[in-house]
Amino acid sequence: MVKEWKVKKVEEIAGEISRYKYVMVTDMTGIPAKQLMDIREGLRDKLRIVMSKKSLLSRALEKAGYGPLVNELKGSPALLLSNEDPFSLSITLDKKKVPSFAKPGTIAGEDIYVRAGPTEFAPGPILSEFGKFGIKTKIEGGKINIVKDALLVKKGEEINEEKASLLKKLGIMPVKLGLKIIATLLDGKIYRDVHVDVKDYEKKLEEAHSRAFSLAFNANILTKETSELLLSEAHSQALSLAVNAKIYNEESLPILLSLANAHASSLGV
Repeated sequence: MVKEWKVKKVEEIAGEISRYKYVMVTDMTGIPAKQLMDIREGLRDKLRIVMSKKSLLSRALEKAGYGPLVNELKGSPALLLSNEDPFSLSITLDKKKVPSFAKPGTIAGEDIYVRAGPTEFAPGPILSEFGKFGIKTKIEGGKINIVKDALLVKKGEEINEEKASLLKKLGIMPVKLGLKIIATLLDGKIYRDVHVDVKDYEKKLEEAHSRAFSLAFNANILTKETSELLLSEAHSQALSLAVNAKIYNEESLPILLSLANAHASSLGV
């Protein structure tokens, strides 16, 4: 028989779920308690974090009509409830992430470099570690100096124990800890790993703007952005036409007189 407190807890969580527009799943594994507290405090008005046993969360999701999300509960699962759409919320959560040292077995989210520059290490055993990973060094002022940037781990690769140890010695924290939206349910469809790469999005917007500008300019479409250049080009073409056709006006006359003077000088006049 299901204990009464479990039934009440499931009803309580299901009730909370029903009060929000969006329901998301996250994994709390490895997230420091202080960071979680800071996230809760900083996003109090837009995010509710519900933590409980996996079995209770599963039942609550089923009861509230979010059954498809049950299979997305991984590790130390929790629910993220919000009235802000998941993609917008993911940007906010990314800003709350904090740098952390990599643990062995971590998958690199991006290329990890050891940058050129001085280190605090005197010549010793660590030189062999640098050499093993192709990191070029030289000794300056009794300290090891890294000569050039070196790619230590490629994006998508696993960080092994030796590389994790070297990164920690160098004070390099390539991992960002924070809440991640593992999955959400929108219009009956599950979206996994909800994330917006803001830099990539901005780059694509800039590229789209550049292509649109080029299209409008080449098609002589007047817009706020193209009008100045189009008018300038039209003015240059009109002036060139006037000069070539020897049409006298306020702007072409000085040019025509100058050309005439140059021609006369060449004839020795």
